[in-house]
Amino acid sequence: MKGPIIGATIEGSIDTVANQVRMSGTFVPMYGLNNMFGQIPVLGLFLGNGNNEGLIGVTYEVVGTPGAPVLLFLSAEAQGDEIRARIQSAEPLDQAASKLQKGLRVFLRSDQPIEGVAKRLEPARSTPDKGDAEVSMILILEGGASEVEVKLPGRYKVSPQIAGAIKAVPGVIEVQAM
Repeated sequence: MKGPIIGATIEGSIDTVANQVRMSGTFVPMYGLNNMFGQIPVLGLFLGNGNNEGLIGVTYEVVGTPGAPVLLFLSAEAQGDEIRARIQSAEPLDQAASKLQKGLRVFLRSDQPIEGVAKRLEPARSTPDKGDAEVSMILILEGGASEVEVKLPGRYKVSPQIAGAIKAVPGVIEVQAM
């Protein structure tokens, strides 16, 4: 995945028999600028780590069971002939993803799924948390010719699991993370 703002690589496996996830890759911030050096013929391999990476990147690894994967941020340093990797931080993948979400937009065809959506939303605690977000409901009217968006008051716990649970409510068309 690459764009002007961020680039990322990912590789790994999901072993359904052993119930294990192991994936790793690199996040490359400011990809357009950071990767510019990688585009220089021959020197690009040394200056920019090749065509798909950049001078500055954060290496990560996701490990664990599919129901509870953990995101590891790694650093590496050369010590003589060896390269040593260190775990800088570990965090449940759900928790890391929820920090990135600023909110959810829930698209509905009618008002029927509102009660089901409400049951899946948990109001945020009075102390703000990085997993707290705004939620809007968008009611599609007249076969898609118009829509009404209502921002719910307050903030709610938001995670990929909550978004998936809301998407499963009959009558919900789509759930978008903002």
